[in-house]
Amino acid sequence: MFFSDDFINQVCDANEIADLISEYVPLKKSGRNLLGLCPFHNEKTPSFSVSSEKQFYHCFGCGEGGRVLDFVMKVEHLDFVEAVQFLAQRAHIPIPEEQNRHVDPKTVSEKENLYALNRDAAIFFHEMLYSVQGDQAREYFLNRSLSEATIKSFGLGYAPDSWDQLLKHLKQKGYSEKMMEISGLVGRKETRYYDSFRNRVIFPIIDLRGNVIGFGGRVLDDSKPKYLNSPESPVFSKSHNLYGLNFAKNEKERSLIVVEGYMDVIALHQAGIRNAVASLGTAFTPDHAKLMKRYADKITLCFDSDEAGQKATARCIEIMATQQMKVNVLVQDKAKDPDEYIKKFGKDSFLELVEQAPGQIEYRILRLKERYNLDDVEQKIAFVHEAANVFSSIESDIELELYIKKLSVDAGISPEAVFSEVQKISGKRRAVLQKAEERRDRRLISPDKLEQNEKILLGILYEKPELCRLTGLTSDFFSDVNHRWLFQMLQNNQPIVHRQLSPEQQKLLSEIAVRELHLENSQKAAEQLIAVIQHQKNQQVMTQGINDAQQLQQLLMQDKRSKHKHQVREGE
Repeated sequence: MFFSDDFINQVCDANEIADLISEYVPLKKSGRNLLGLCPFHNEKTPSFSVSSEKQFYHCFGCGEGGRVLDFVMKVEHLDFVEAVQFLAQRAHIPIPEEQNRHVDPKTVSEKENLYALNRDAAIFFHEMLYSVQGDQAREYFLNRSLSEATIKSFGLGYAPDSWDQLLKHLKQKGYSEKMMEISGLVGRKETRYYDSFRNRVIFPIIDLRGNVIGFGGRVLDDSKPKYLNSPESPVFSKSHNLYGLNFAKNEKERSLIVVEGYMDVIALHQAGIRNAVASLGTAFTPDHAKLMKRYADKITLCFDSDEAGQKATARCIEIMATQQMKVNVLVQDKAKDPDEYIKKFGKDSFLELVEQAPGQIEYRILRLKERYNLDDVEQKIAFVHEAANVFSSIESDIELELYIKKLSVDAGISPEAVFSEVQKISGKRRAVLQKAEERRDRRLISPDKLEQNEKILLGILYEKPELCRLTGLTSDFFSDVNHRWLFQMLQNNQPIVHRQLSPEQQKLLSEIAVRELHLENSQKAAEQLIAVIQHQKNQQVMTQGINDAQQLQQLLMQDKRSKHKHQVREGE
């Protein structure tokens, strides 16, 4: 689908950038702009700035920036056309009929074909479930106590025990073998294609817009691997999607229950608990945390009670902490997973566990207690040291005091001693973090003052293009090719077509547009910057000249030594 420039502008104008970004990032007023933590990299000090006045965003930490369309493409992992559709839907603007304008049709058609291909495959799998071949699969779902309504709601299906039944079916519908291979529905050995999913119950994976983007399959026999998932594709990224989120996002309460597997999500959903999600056969990632943060203020982790489940819980807690999310951990020792627990004790009992779930700090202390014998002095010292390490991440003084008091009672140690241990660890951690921040800043902030001064000058010219006529200003005055490009655009008063910009031009423009310049006299500031920049350029020329002279002198000395050695050899 292709859109006119007028329609694209209409859609962008209807989506105020600060309103949209605040749905993903908490923003606070800072001068004329709004400030928040960047959604595109991990940071503790806000460097992500949004200008409602200019309709731009820019992160001064990682350099990401642009307009509302760029933000949606980046944060939602959409291509250009999908981002326009997303914003049009958000603003309740009807999508016009296709227009014969140049957008990359190859990319668009590939994704649209993959969505259609996956949809037809999902229909095939679902129909197979109710065929004679699907008897064993239906029995499996019935033994797991799934109702017909639940099976249909999740579009569950069956992949027959055949090498090419799906392949032949999709070929009849006009799909190429290459497209099926890209989707992961078929594999290839030399020149022969074959069905990837065979004799497995199928769980379609659906994104937030209702598209089937991939599949999960579980064997019905002892075959390996037990679970098989679609590979990464142009429409499927495991780290940017969660199973069940298409249902959970519609719940009024902003909370999510994170479980391990597809069946756990489905079992909770059938019991009326529709805010459960699971990762897609991969470890939990920071991108998963960012995705959940958009739809929930409270996360309850509910993994299996075995060792692998506890390791997954610890990893999730660590990742969630980087996103400053409230995390509780459901402790269930009477069943191996939520599916089994609900079958044994029912929905109400499970919801009671959710309500009583300890916070991540309390949970980590509970787990530490299980590892140490507090009647042994050496083990008690080790326990308090590790507990203090956990407490050192607490920012609230009130919360810290309450946890220290509780621990001092449990361990039989004074609160002062525990607090002293926490302070020692916190001091060391702050020093390490400060050094890391300093190293990061040295990498992110260019030491080249000439480049920064040119950007500040361009910021003044962006605000007041008439100053491009100042004496000494031409495009050649600027040292960077993108700086020269922007100056020419401003000087000639040319409209900037944002979707035609290179990534470097986009970042430069967003940085200059968002940067606040508190100047009383713009012309005077511009004239001073021109003089400073010219001086810096002169210094660079002089320095280069000195370096060139030194290099020439070194070459002459080397040549002189070489001639001397040659003369000595001849004399011998």
